[in-house]
Amino acid sequence: MQIVLLSAVPEDKVFFEAAAKMANVACVQVANAEQAVAVLLKDPATIMIIESSQMDAFKAFEKVMSEKVGLFSALLNPNNLFYVASQSFHDAPYLAQSEIFGHFIHRSYTQDNIYVMARLLESSGAERALPLEKFLSKEVKTQTIKITKSVQKRPIVESLKNYVLKIGFKSRVAAVIATATDELIMNAVFDAPMDELGKHVHAQTPRSTALELDEKNVVELKIAFDMKTLGISVTDLHGSVDKKKLLSQHLGRSYENKEYEMKTVVAGAGLGLAHVYRNCGGMIISCEQGVRTEVNLLFKKTDSFRDFKDQFRFLSTFMYFT
Repeated sequence: MQIVLLSAVPEDKVFFEAAAKMANVACVQVANAEQAVAVLLKDPATIMIIESSQMDAFKAFEKVMSEKVGLFSALLNPNNLFYVASQSFHDAPYLAQSEIFGHFIHRSYTQDNIYVMARLLESSGAERALPLEKFLSKEVKTQTIKITKSVQKRPIVESLKNYVLKIGFKSRVAAVIATATDELIMNAVFDAPMDELGKHVHAQTPRSTALELDEKNVVELKIAFDMKTLGISVTDLHGSVDKKKLLSQHLGRSYENKEYEMKTVVAGAGLGLAHVYRNCGGMIISCEQGVRTEVNLLFKKTDSFRDFKDQFRFLSTFMYFT
C-alpha cells in the first residue's frame, strides 16, 4: 500500500507527506491522473489524495478513472480517495455528487492537524476505520454511555453541556456541541431503524415520542477528551446510511439563512447532519451496511468562537459491505 498525491500545491506536498510518514506509508507525488491510475492498477490498495478545487480538473480526473478503471470497479475503493480543496464542501457540489467520493479535506490544515490526517490515512488502509479515541492523543480519557430509552437523551445532553463548560470550552461552543450530540442521538434513535423492505420504521414518528430501545435499537454514546480536542461518537446497530442521498441532498448543499435548521417534529437526518458538520472540526461516518453506523465528531478547544468556527474541517465516509 502507498499514497499517491495528485496536487501541485506546495503546502499539500509538505502536509500530506508528513501525515504519510507518521502513518508509516510511502507517499509519491504524480503529475496527472494517468500516472495516478497506473499506480492504482498495480496496487488496488493505493490511497489517492487529489487536488479538487476546480470542477473541470476534478471532472477530468473522474473521466480518466471511469475510462481506465471503471467507477464501479472492484479495483476502485472510495474509502481510499481523499479530495483536497480550498473552498468549503458545500461550495464544491461536484464532489458530493460523485460516485467515487470518499473524503473531503479542507485546505485550512496546519501542522497541528498532521496527527489526525495520519489517523485518517491509517483508517483507509485498515479493515475498518479507527475508533474515536485513536484520533486523539495518548492522554485521551473516554466515557461510554448506553442509551436504552429515548427520554434519556435530554438529561445526557444537558450533562454533556455542563461537562464541556467545566473543561474550559466557551459557552457558545458548548451549546453547539450539545446541539450536535442531540442531533446524532436523535438520528440513531429515530432515523437509523429500518424494516425488511428498507423503509424507515420511524419515518412519521414525532421525535418527542418516548421509545424503549431493545438490544437491536440500543444507541452508544462515547465522549473522549485529551485536553485539546473533544470527541463525540454515536453508534447505532442498523448500518442504514444512504451515502449518496446524504452527500448530494444534504451535506453537499448550500443552505441559506435558516433553511438548515433542524426539524424536530418528524424525523429526518439530513438537514441536521449538514448543520452538525458545518459546526465541528471533523466528521467521520463509518457505516457497515446492515450492521452498524458510527458517527464521530471532533471539536478543537479554542480561545474564541471565531477560532472555533475557523478550525480545520474535514468530512470522511467509510462504507463497508458484507
